Amino acid sequence: MSFRYKVLRQEDATEATRQLELDVVTGLQSQPKHLSSTFFYDQQGSALYQQITELEEYYLTRCEFEILKTHGRTICERYFGHGRPVNLVELGAGDGRKTRVLLRELLDARVDFQYVPIDISESAMKELIVGLQNEFQDSRLQCFGLVGDYKDGLQWLSAQQHFRKNFVLFLGSSIGNFTRENAIHFLRGLSQILREGDELLLGADLLKDPKVMTAAYMDSRQVTSSFNLNLLSRINRELGADFDIRQWYHYAFYRSDIRAVESQLISKVAQRVHLGALTFSFGALATDCRIFWDAVL
Repeated sequence: MSFRYKVLRQEDATEATRQLELDVVTGLQSQPKHLSSTFFYDQQGSALYQQITELEEYYLTRCEFEILKTHGRTICERYFGHGRPVNLVELGAGDGRKTRVLLRELLDARVDFQYVPIDISESAMKELIVGLQNEFQDSRLQCFGLVGDYKDGLQWLSAQQHFRKNFVLFLGSSIGNFTRENAIHFLRGLSQILREGDELLLGADLLKDPKVMTAAYMDSRQVTSSFNLNLLSRINRELGADFDIRQWYHYAFYRSDIRAVESQLISKVAQRVHLGALTFSFGALATDCRIFWDAVL
C-alpha cells in the first residue's frame, strides 16, 4: 500500500489573486456581465458545495454514485484488466467518495492499477490521501496524486508513465460548469494530450423535466444561493470590493434555447460596486445588469 503525491505546480497565492482580479474585472466589464464558476471553490465554497451534494433536490451526485455502484463491475471488466497496467486518473477528485466504488471493484478484480487524482490544491490532495488511508487497508492499493492543473498532470503522466494506459474520470457533471464553447475546447485539449488507447469516462446530466433540473439549483434550503453569493463575499475578502450581499439574490432557470440551466445573481436595487479604482453599475432587476455564471450543460 502506497499513498504519495508529487507537486507539479506550487500554489501561488499572489498569482491566484491576480488571476481572480483579472477575471472578475473582465467579466464585470462585459455585456452581459459574467463571472467564472472556477472561483466558487474557496474553503467556504467547498464546504457549501459538499452540503449541496447531500440535498434531496440535487440528484446528480446520488445518481452518479448509483450508476457507478450498479455498473462498476461492468466498467472494470470492459475497460481494465487486459494485461496492461492502468492509471485510474481523476480530474478534480474532491473527497473521492464516488471513485472509491471503482477502487474496490478494481481491487476485487486484481487489476494492476494505480489511482492518480489530479488537483490544483495541495491541501485538498492531503485530505483525500488521509481519507483513503483511513478507509483502505488493502496493501495492493497504490495512490499517486499529482498537484497541478489537469494539463500539467496528464502531460506528466504521458511523458513519465508511457507504459501505462490512462483511464480518465471527469465526474460530477463538472463539464456543465463550462460554456458550450469552453467544453468543446476542454475536450479537444484532452484528446491532444491523451495517447492512443487511453479512455475518458465523462459524467454529464441528461435532459429531463425542466422543473426537476431547475430545482437542483434552486433548493428549498437555499444552500445553492449561499454557495453562489459566497463568490461575491470572496471578491470582497480577497480583492477589497464592496458588494452588499443583502442586495443580491440567486436565481436559476431552464433555457430551452441552449437546453441548459442557467444561474444568475440579480441586483435587487440600483447600485454601484467598487473594486479598487473601478466602479461597476447595476440596475434594479435590469436584464443587462445581472451576473451570469457559465451555463450548466
